[in-house]
Amino acid sequence: MAKMSTQDILAKSLARSGQDPKKVHAAMAHLVQTNPKFRVMRSGNTLFSYYNLGDGKADVAMDTAATPQELVKDVKEFAKAMKVAKFHTGRFQMTNPQIERVLKMAGLQYKLQPSPSGQTAVVVEV
Repeated sequence: MAKMSTQDILAKSLARSGQDPKKVHAAMAHLVQTNPKFRVMRSGNTLFSYYNLGDGKADVAMDTAATPQELVKDVKEFAKAMKVAKFHTGRFQMTNPQIERVLKMAGLQYKLQPSPSGQTAVVVEV
């Protein structure tokens, strides 16, 4: 798949949610500019937003327009970058059960935990 713009990635990723990709993009840009603990990393056609919790831990969110094969590569690359940046744990809410398969294919160690929201929390060791 050809490299997409950040706005196009958000549009595709958010299509089912009803969220406005332009507003989400503006909010992300604002957070990056105003909060030194919030960052966004891009790998291929995937955006990883993360909040540094300190002590090597981060809360992570992902928006993707990647194919499943590309997503495995993108996740591996993100995990490598987080490790280089001295992170050891990433946590996120799993909204799509197929993500567990991506984590397995990427060779990452992870634990599933129920969360109060009814979703499944995933803790990934990098």
